[in-house]
Amino acid sequence: MSSTSYFTLNGQCTNFSTGFAPHYSSGNINAYDNMRNNGTAISAYDNSNIYPSFNYFCGSVNYDLSAYYGAYILAQNCYYNNGTPRLFRQGGYIDIGGANNCSLLKGNSIAENDLQNEDIQSNGEVPQEFRETNIKYFELSKKVSEDLRTNGKIDQSKYSEEFNEVINGFKDFIDKNPDSDLSNTALVTAAHSFRQLDDFKGMNLFLQEISKNSKLINKKGLAKRLMIDYYIHENDFTNAISIADETIKENANDKNLLCDVVLAKGLIYSHNLDNETAAISAFSDIINNYSDNSLVEFAKSELKLLEVKPEKQAKENSSEESNLEFSTSSYPNPFNPTTVINYTLPVDAKVLIKVYDILGREVIELVNEFKGAGKYSVQFDGSNLSSGVYFYSITADNYHQTKKIVLTK
Repeated sequence: MSSTSYFTLNGQCTNFSTGFAPHYSSGNINAYDNMRNNGTAISAYDNSNIYPSFNYFCGSVNYDLSAYYGAYILAQNCYYNNGTPRLFRQGGYIDIGGANNCSLLKGNSIAENDLQNEDIQSNGEVPQEFRETNIKYFELSKKVSEDLRTNGKIDQSKYSEEFNEVINGFKDFIDKNPDSDLSNTALVTAAHSFRQLDDFKGMNLFLQEISKNSKLINKKGLAKRLMIDYYIHENDFTNAISIADETIKENANDKNLLCDVVLAKGLIYSHNLDNETAAISAFSDIINNYSDNSLVEFAKSELKLLEVKPEKQAKENSSEESNLEFSTSSYPNPFNPTTVINYTLPVDAKVLIKVYDILGREVIELVNEFKGAGKYSVQFDGSNLSSGVYFYSITADNYHQTKKIVLTK
């Protein structure tokens, strides 16, 4: 999901390599959502601000929650394997408030220092003033969502005072902490607050103020990214493209921001301007030049909608890729409790990897998505399984293999 708007996620995200991957977004993931049996349940990127509560993250293969590049996740009273959240942080923030066993209550909270054996790179503690304002924001957003669900519409004036209080709280935090990654998250969330009020003019004035503030020069690129969505809302696609081009020119070193802006351009060309050639160019740019960004799969999906095969343009490694052969292996094997399944794709293909027990019953689906030609790996965790023989099956295009793996405890 690449979006600069607020969302409320309802329904199920199960049996994916990544259940949900927001960029520049904020939103609630409601209690009745099912986030079971994913590789990683939630991977939040690029100053996203995510609030899962009472969600079931049971059966995650890799991590329950991961936060990258200033993203913030506040997980309240969620359910995890053995009652312990499995976290990954690379320049992001995760707060755990109440961690429950998938069937039984474990405890009130998991403190930062209690986390063990996790790959954690955090940008530091979350300031209390950010946390308090953020909780107000999400509680208010829940009320608005419930009002919309009950009445089919909302009266923005009913919530304007509370939203303005939240917006001012985020403004104060940005002003006092201009160099914090969380101030970027505050900026994104404040913009979403304006959108929930349907106050797009107020949102634009706020972003203009941020971009012109010399003290907040490092926020200008992000503010301009959010302005693109203002102009899209106004159906002013000329200015939207112009702002996107300015942002690309001025932020050459921020690869994550650039990738999202290029995607925004592609979406405008494809869905608003019917400029297929420009759309294909933008989506191909992402695939060719931002190969390690999670938005690559989004770009490939858009190319498929345009009936264009997502291929990399000729590069130095093109000859190597053209010589790839289909193969798969796992290491270690036997394993306890995790093993990594490696596989090589000679062509772009829809990949399906499943694990079965010795009776042929499906244990878990590890991968079910389109991938480009290349080498990949996915972890299989047998922590919740008994010792014995298992099989993993991989299907990609016309290729298929099944191999035995042995879990020893």
